[in-house]
Amino acid sequence: MLQLLRDEFVVEDLRVRVEQFVSDCLLCKHVKGGKLIQRPWNSTHTATRRNELLHMDFLQMGESYGESQYLLVLKDDLSHYCELVACESDNGLVAASAVLDWYKRFGLPETWMSDN
Repeated sequence: MLQLLRDEFVVEDLRVRVEQFVSDCLLCKHVKGGKLIQRPWNSTHTATRRNELLHMDFLQMGESYGESQYLLVLKDDLSHYCELVACESDNGLVAASAVLDWYKRFGLPETWMSDN
């Protein structure tokens, strides 16, 4: 993940920022070894098949190289496979385009989950 970010962004202390992001991520409990007690905001849905549930959210990277100041994070619920999409803005057009690209490779996810 670190190398993918380095290929797209120039960020001071990138390793530290990535480690902090992963340690704060509520979706990364598999990284934390179950130390985090999950507190669901709403009814939860757990996938039983790949591509059944796709999580997505924007991450603001702040000042970076070029115009791309955001990452759209796409994550399959079952496999934890992630894609990072560098983008200039955090809007629905970017998300729709990324989901269409996901669809071309893996098919249409049954359920999409986002905080917006």
